[in-house]
Amino acid sequence: MGDSVRINPWQIAGMAFCFAWVFLAHPPVDANAGIQIGPQSPIASLIRFATVGVVFYIAYPLLGNCLFDRNRQTISSSAFLAMRLIGYSIGLISLSGAEPDILLLFVGNLLTGGGVAGFLILWGLILANQDEEQGEMSFAFTFIAGGIFMAILGLVPDSVLDVSLFFLPVLEFVCFLSLREKQVSFEDNKTKQEGFSFSNSTEEGREFILVMARTFLSISLVSFVWEMFSASAQGVEFAKLSLFGIGLIAAAVVIFLFTRYSSSVGFVATARWVLPIMAIGLFFAAWGGMPSLAIACLLLAAAHSSFETILRMQIIDFARKHEFGHVYIVGWGFAAIALGSFVGPAFFHILFPGGSGVGRMHIVGILTFMVVISAFLFTGQMPSRGEEEKSDDVSSRCMRMAERFGLSARETEVLGYLLEGRSHPYIRDELFISKSTVDTHVRHIYAKVGVNSKQELIDASKE
Repeated sequence: MGDSVRINPWQIAGMAFCFAWVFLAHPPVDANAGIQIGPQSPIASLIRFATVGVVFYIAYPLLGNCLFDRNRQTISSSAFLAMRLIGYSIGLISLSGAEPDILLLFVGNLLTGGGVAGFLILWGLILANQDEEQGEMSFAFTFIAGGIFMAILGLVPDSVLDVSLFFLPVLEFVCFLSLREKQVSFEDNKTKQEGFSFSNSTEEGREFILVMARTFLSISLVSFVWEMFSASAQGVEFAKLSLFGIGLIAAAVVIFLFTRYSSSVGFVATARWVLPIMAIGLFFAAWGGMPSLAIACLLLAAAHSSFETILRMQIIDFARKHEFGHVYIVGWGFAAIALGSFVGPAFFHILFPGGSGVGRMHIVGILTFMVVISAFLFTGQMPSRGEEEKSDDVSSRCMRMAERFGLSARETEVLGYLLEGRSHPYIRDELFISKSTVDTHVRHIYAKVGVNSKQELIDASKE
């Protein structure tokens, strides 16, 4: 069958380098070296807030025409690279003495946070202007590659890791430039700053706010759980970063299976299996001991990574389906993720200053809280624009082909979307059937009509 999904290796490598760098430079599982944020340490909280880059995710879209215009992306990506390299160097210098230099550490983390934010927005814009199925496959392959990088680099000495972290951003930059040479389209009219407006202001505005609110709340929750695991793992020596890398690979497998066999790849469907996995991970963390903590690390890494990835996919899909600027949706949607990754750990350290005093009863209470909040936060479906009314021309062509080739009722429904040029994941989400079921229907349609691709099918419908 035709319509094969093409994955660009430069894009996969570049995104993998980016995610691996983020996790390795600011490891979320390094319980012994984490920045303890909370009211007892306002300076550390400020440093952590700079690290996640919330301010940059919010500000960059407002400068969209200057930063993300097609003709300026080489300059802006070079600036983002310089910010990361300079910031990381300053950060290393700030930690080289007996006591960390707080001012240098803040400046270094501020620069790295801004550089990472810029590159993640750039990758998000690429994905937003690609086919939905291609985007889903790109995420899966990215996490496989990124997990392999982390699993390997997590085992090397710190001195080797420090040097490696200077090369990963450079390699990512080279991959991005290679994509530019292959003329990856950014659809300039949607990435330029043309004023923030909604085509259906009330409905789309409410939908966008709800997307960001749910994203923020859910990431806050999973980040809180991560910090609780970090506290329970203090003083226990095992290759947490390598296990986290293996967890990323597991997340990639989960994402691939989920996008293929779930009837919906939405927020709600994801939470229904992520929360139980995280609960099991917390149970193993509470059990204590190296084997249990290693299992907890794997489970929490897979759940956390896949959940965050699905949320990024939802933000990018929202941008793909709406008319106002992609850069606003991607930038501000990612800002919600960054803010949640700050608020979750901060709230944990408000409840447990310094990460101490976490007992099994606390973990049971958190698990109960997760169940209760899921009843409100993770129920129902995310609002969508709904199926746009098919044109009379498409409907008439669809019905003629259904009668001529003896298509079933479900095949006729699928045919209607195919004639509109819709992707398989789009059909999956609209009809609430798995992608594998969509693929089966499409194969049957192609066989009955005698075509090998979507374009041939559309051409045949016009005969």
